[in-house]
Order: sequence, then structure tokens, then C-alpha cells
Amino acid sequence: MVNQVFSSIKKELENVYQKIERELVIKAGHISSFAHLKHSVIDYAIRPALVIFSGRMFGRLSEKTLALAAVCQFIHMAAQVHVDVNEQSTAQIPGQEHDPRDGSQFPVLVGDYLYGKFFTTLCDYGIVNFLKPLSEIICQINEGGLLRQKEINSKVKSQVVARDVVRRETAELFAGCCSLAAESAEAGSSECLALYKFGKNFGMAYGLLENGMPFDQVVHYLNLALGELSLFNKCQARESLEELVNLFLVQKIAVQRMVV
Repeated sequence: MVNQVFSSIKKELENVYQKIERELVIKAGHISSFAHLKHSVIDYAIRPALVIFSGRMFGRLSEKTLALAAVCQFIHMAAQVHVDVNEQSTAQIPGQEHDPRDGSQFPVLVGDYLYGKFFTTLCDYGIVNFLKPLSEIICQINEGGLLRQKEINSKVKSQVVARDVVRRETAELFAGCCSLAAESAEAGSSECLALYKFGKNFGMAYGLLENGMPFDQVVHYLNLALGELSLFNKCQARESLEELVNLFLVQKIAVQRMVV
């Protein structure tokens, strides 16, 4: 069902994937040899898709918007690699070959490399104007990671803190995908704000599902996201976004563990 939603932007997604893949091959080899890159189909596609659909709402997509889609995915990939880093390097078992992806040094370097590619891609496509908001999103993601680690070590668990972690680690990037794509397509400030709110609410729902939170909380944010979309005139891109949200709302897409 998700693939059907993405089918209308298949060519654009392939363009974005090609941009990403070109940067994953370095002199030392493919970076997947040095860090675990764990993504399901939906988790690999959803952020670029949000950029593409949001940009399409305001006309034909430019190469700059497609580059922005790749940048947003670089940020997500870097964050995920860093999240998976062990606090202590895995000890090598005598007689058994050590997998560098299970340590800490190589994954940290890969994550830093991916963050670097976010910046160089902005430069290559002349969209450095997005550097500040995207850097602020990266700061939010890292602050969320600190809060999450602190909460893990806390004896008293708080749903308020858990939602704040989801907002920082997931929702802010979703919001940026939508609002910055609209800005790249020269949308008005009110339209950019509405898409920011849509992305933030959808990102909250996605992150809560990812973390196994109660579905009634997820429904609340999905309905808020649909409310923001209702402010826009009907078009194929808006309908695709609504269809994507409704898949989560009606079918409870199994994204609790979105890895292949």
C-alpha cells in the first residue's frame, strides 16, 4: 500500500536515491562496510517523499528540491548511525574476525561523513540558504539523543520526556522536509508554516509508532496533520500526502520496527 502512494513520484525518488548512492562509495569502499545502514523501504523513502510531495504542491520540482530531499535523508542516516553506536567497543573474540560495524570508531566516522555530505550537497546545488535551519534540526536531533540516553538511565520514566525526544529526534526533521521544500518551490510564508505544522504532527505520529507508544496518541497527531493539509487547495500532491497519513491512521502500519 505504501509503495502505491510513492508510485506517483517513483522517478523523483530514484533521482534522489542516485544522488545518495553516489556519495556512499568512497576510496575505502562502500560505507555500509563500516556502519550498519538499517532502513526499511518506508523509512528510506518517507523523508525524501515528504520533500517531493511538499514541493510538488507548488509546481514543478527543481533539481534544488531533489537535492534537498537527499540532504534530509543524509541527516537521518547520519543520526541513525550515531544512535546505534555502542558506548563501549565490542571486544574481539579470539579466533573470530571482528566486524568493524559493531565497534564505535568506524560508525562515528561514517555518521560524521554523512553529516559532511549534507553540507557539501547544499553547496553543490546552491541551496546554502538552508544551512541554518537544517543545522538547527541536527542540533535538535542530538539534544533528543542526549535526553533519550538520560531517560534510559532514569528510574522514573516520563511520557512527557518521551514525547519531547520524539519531537526532537523525528518530528523536527519531518517538519523541515515539508516546510523547506515549500520554501524551495517559492511558496508563501503562511503555506510554509502550514506544511511545517503538518510535518511536525506527522513526524510525531511516526516517531510515537516507532517507539511503541499508545495508538490513541498517534491518532491525535495524525488528525492534526490532516487538518493542516485541509488548508490547501486540492491537488495530486496533497491527496498523496493525505493518503499516506490515512494509511497510518486506518491500517496502523507496522512501523514499530522499521528495519529490514
